[in-house]
Amino acid sequence: MNNQLTLFIADEAHVPLGHASMYMSLIFLCNMCSKLASGPMYDGSHGRFFAVGACAMLALGSALLLHLSWAPSVGWEMLAFAIIFGIGYGGSYSLIQSRAALHFGHRRGFKAVQGFLSAGQYAGMTCGYLFPPLLAHAFSYSVAFSTLLGSAVVALVAIVAFEVREASLSSAVIGRTSLKTPFLPATATAAE
Repeated sequence: MNNQLTLFIADEAHVPLGHASMYMSLIFLCNMCSKLASGPMYDGSHGRFFAVGACAMLALGSALLLHLSWAPSVGWEMLAFAIIFGIGYGGSYSLIQSRAALHFGHRRGFKAVQGFLSAGQYAGMTCGYLFPPLLAHAFSYSVAFSTLLGSAVVALVAIVAFEVREASLSSAVIGRTSLKTPFLPATATAAE
């Protein structure tokens, strides 16, 4: 997607290649900052909200890119796209490793699950580099960027469904545990 996006900005918005590359640099800067920040955020108590937020930012950035493919321009819209997409892409990049380790790390066969998820992520990245240029050449940038938006929406729906399921499972476990054990520690109940 990297080179294709630079060419899109240069060709469709009619700006010099060096200027178009600056938008890519901004995407990479936001991407790296988001990757660095996402690790501690995912490990915190509100990690599921950050996970959903990262995928939502990726979907929003992809929607902005699709909008720009219909009306190419540089300026505030392109700047907003670069920042939002960069943050969303960076935040969702480490999502698989972080959330999988949290939810599946204690289970037998975790290494195989982690390998499968990583292979899926790399296959998706390969398709992201391969298919948009082909679609842009055969059809249009709008068709190419629609596939990106579709992938981002699928990722958003999947992470929301996964986090809702995990939250309901953990609340069910907490509910079962609280029926078996008293709410107060044994020393507190004995003192009363």
